[in-house]
Amino acid sequence: MAEPTTEKGRRAKRSIVQSAADLVAQRGIVDTFIDDVLESCGMGKSQFYHYFADKDELITEVVRFRSETLYREMYFEPLSAIGTLTGLRRWIRQFAEMIVQANYTQGCPLGTLAMQLNQSETLLRGEINNVMDAAYWSFHDALGRIREKGQLPKRVNTADLATYLVGVFQGGLLLSRSYQDPTKLRTVLLQAEKHLKQLAV
Repeated sequence: MAEPTTEKGRRAKRSIVQSAADLVAQRGIVDTFIDDVLESCGMGKSQFYHYFADKDELITEVVRFRSETLYREMYFEPLSAIGTLTGLRRWIRQFAEMIVQANYTQGCPLGTLAMQLNQSETLLRGEINNVMDAAYWSFHDALGRIREKGQLPKRVNTADLATYLVGVFQGGLLLSRSYQDPTKLRTVLLQAEKHLKQLAV
C-alpha cells in the first residue's frame, strides 16, 4: 500500500502498527486480530484498509517497526561508540544488570516473532534476518576496532566471535522469557564477558 503523505496519516499508521506490535508481543501473531488492534488504537476498519491490504501486511510493518527500534537502541547506538575491550565488557555487564533491574522477561521481540513464522513466510523471515545481520556487523565492527588497537590477538576470528555474541544475546533473552527469570540472561552475558576477558592480549 502507498505510504501516507500527511503527518496526520503517518501518525494514524504508526498508531496502528504500535498497537499491533504491543498485542503481538502479548499474544503472538496467530492470536492477534485486526479488530483487537483497531479497538486498542481507536481506529476504524476504513482507516486500516487505507494503509494495509491485510493482516500479513500489518505484521510485516510490525517486524520493520521492531527491527528499527531494536537494532538502533540495542546494538547500533551503544556498539558504534565502543572501541576498547574494556568498553565492550563494561557494556555487556551493564546490559546484564539493566535487564535484571527492569525484571525484563519478554525476550527479544524479533526472536519471538521468528519462532512464530512458518517456513513459507520468507519475506518476514528475511526482514528479521536483516536485523540479525545488522547486529552481527555491529559486533563485528566493534571487535575489529578493538583488534586494531592490539587488544585482541590476531588469531581471534572476529567474524566467529561476532556470531557467538549475537547468539549469546538471543539465547539469553530466550532463556529469560522461557523461565520468566531475567537472571538467566545475566548469567549467560557474564559468562560471555569472562570469555572476552580471557581473550585479551
